[in-house]
Amino acid sequence: MSLGADVEPVVEGGGSEVIEVSRAFNAMRTRISRYLTERGQLFSAISHDLRTPITRLRLRVELLEDEQLQRKFSRDLDELELLVKGALQCVKDTDIHENIEPVDLNALLECLVEPWLLADGNGRVTQQGEAHAAYSGKPLALK
Repeated sequence: MSLGADVEPVVEGGGSEVIEVSRAFNAMRTRISRYLTERGQLFSAISHDLRTPITRLRLRVELLEDEQLQRKFSRDLDELELLVKGALQCVKDTDIHENIEPVDLNALLECLVEPWLLADGNGRVTQQGEAHAAYSGKPLALK
């Protein structure tokens, strides 16, 4: 059952103790199967409920005239969508499905500090140094 395989009920036969254990096992199998089905439905509903407003916001972002602001909002929505996916995966007790890929650490750091920078360049965050090569990793996990 842990691998998602459908487990057939145990044949109830033999001595009274064997029949009793078989019935208990079959009842447990039914409860676990029902639980897994309901859990899957719950995750699907939560996923849909969280992704609907994100999609609505994406449509509104497309109406923005300022392209720089549009890019910033789109990037934030991408990150929010990945965080929702990651949270659901954590609740499911599985790893976030994210491929290992070359990560531009300079762009990653710029993305992380950008919300804390003020328009005139006198922000509350400074960044020094520069990576000279890409890093193989999972971008969301690094954030």
